[in-house]
Amino acid sequence: MDRAILGLATERGIFVLRPGEEATEYLVAAQGLLNRKCGCIAQVGDGRLVAGTQDFFLHTSPNGLEWKASLDGLNRQNITAFGRHPQHAQLLLCGSSPPAIFMSVDYAQTWQSLAPLESLPSVSRWTARQPPYRARISSVVCHPLHDGVIVVGIRIGGLAASRDAGRTWSARDTGLNPDVRVVIAPPVAGRLLVGTGSGIFRSDDLGGTWVEINSGLPYQSVHALVAAPSDPNFLLVSVSGREDGLSAVLQSTDGGESWQMASVGLPRLDDRLITCLVFGRGGCYAGTNKGDLFGLDNREGRWTRLGANLPPINSIQPL
Repeated sequence: MDRAILGLATERGIFVLRPGEEATEYLVAAQGLLNRKCGCIAQVGDGRLVAGTQDFFLHTSPNGLEWKASLDGLNRQNITAFGRHPQHAQLLLCGSSPPAIFMSVDYAQTWQSLAPLESLPSVSRWTARQPPYRARISSVVCHPLHDGVIVVGIRIGGLAASRDAGRTWSARDTGLNPDVRVVIAPPVAGRLLVGTGSGIFRSDDLGGTWVEINSGLPYQSVHALVAAPSDPNFLLVSVSGREDGLSAVLQSTDGGESWQMASVGLPRLDDRLITCLVFGRGGCYAGTNKGDLFGLDNREGRWTRLGANLPPINSIQPL
């Protein structure tokens, strides 16, 4: 199996892992930002990695060793989410806490702030579950089929969208739980999927209306949600019954109309959460809050443990 090299954003820095000689083996190729809490990671179009931490925004070369701060134009230090543009390799978006969106058009060298989100009607209700109770951007998405459409999820604060590349924002969260944890935009006209604290919702009109798609989910607290690049109707989701466990991974082959367990090969998940899911070369990859790394073989439909004893994993970037 030809597996991807992986960049991991963890509670104690960035790890770059490469496949070993054995099919189930991953080796640490590089470490950086040691002992810093890294919440998100992405790869810009020129091959460098970018990572968001609670104290600085930094970027690096593909080796993941030597990091350099990229702060030109950024006035929010806690970077919490990245969004790549599907057609423009030089463009990168990032979101922060408190909620704000920034754009770079030169491979993360310099940044400009987009229109402020404080014009949204939900701003007075922005909060978080823990001190200092600051809401944060959980997702930044450029829709692949609608030019200029940017969608951002706010945890806890709802959903906003722009049709003019971030010059103006409007609320698109009527009927949604405001605890928006993940937003994805499969390559289907008008489609958005949102994972919240009370389940999954789908829109086929860019957030104008929403329907619940929770049939078959044992729990409704969503932690990760992803669509397969080759089939926008094939979805994987991680859910839990409480924050500290009782979790499960499920799949849908019909765009979320129904869900089935997808846990073959996984250990019991009653003491850990699948915190991130991402598709890359070789299948889907999952990380947990206990430092486990799993891979799902596209052909066999079975999970395999690829790594253990890592710091808690917050985000994975296939390289």
